[in-house]
Amino acid sequence: MSQDLSTATFSGYRRENGRVGVRNHVIILPVDDLANAACEAVANNIPGTMALPHPYGRLQFGEDLELHFRTLIGTGCNPNVAAVVVIGIENGWTQKIVDGIAATGKPVTGFGIEQHGDHETIMKASKVAKEYLQWASELKREEAPVSELWVSTKCGESDTTSGCGANPTVGNAFDKLYPHKATLLFGETSEITGGEHLVAERCRTDEVRERFMFMFDRYQDLIDRFKTSDLSDSQPTKGNIEGGLTTIEEKALGNIQKIGKECLVDGVLDKAE
Repeated sequence: MSQDLSTATFSGYRRENGRVGVRNHVIILPVDDLANAACEAVANNIPGTMALPHPYGRLQFGEDLELHFRTLIGTGCNPNVAAVVVIGIENGWTQKIVDGIAATGKPVTGFGIEQHGDHETIMKASKVAKEYLQWASELKREEAPVSELWVSTKCGESDTTSGCGANPTVGNAFDKLYPHKATLLFGETSEITGGEHLVAERCRTDEVRERFMFMFDRYQDLIDRFKTSDLSDSQPTKGNIEGGLTTIEEKALGNIQKIGKECLVDGVLDKAE
């Protein structure tokens, strides 16, 4: 990326729907946990592809199931993904995921194990994955303006230095990118507890603030209904405590540093939205 951000560009892959990614993955995406082994077998057969196993996709219903679908479709639609092979235990849900990803225009093919069996599914999916990988390897990067860059931040293993060093450094980058219309994402619902009012003050409009507080309060209500005592067993984490943090409020003040000093909260997204 060039230093003058007013004319800065980055090198990426422009996808069929116009969005730009900085990676070029061919992913093997299981619809459910029963398809994990087949997906991993395909990725093992075709080095350079990436399987994304997970423990979900069965005995789910209602909003939980819809969240599952949105998550898988969103993963396939990500501009860092060039093409997708979807494998599920049956055709119905598999096709739903395929159709959702296909809306972006990118290459995607689905296979149902019940219709073909494990071995034939792996064989056929491997053939398609190989073709997709060859195709993706021939794609060329192009320069794109910073306004088309999406940056998402997520911390890990916070300690006493995070709020003083690493997180403010990320926030400084956000402050430099924000005036140039880059899309900057911050997802820390559980880890801003005690500092949520500081984020609310940064919301651009009353409507955005109301939606932010709705999302945060919804999380808090869930905790209140199901907690055994408090958040002490999960927030701060054991690793946070070993690193010197003592309370979730202390952790929150460090986490919030990642959104910089100048950025406003322009919108709020739900899970997998």
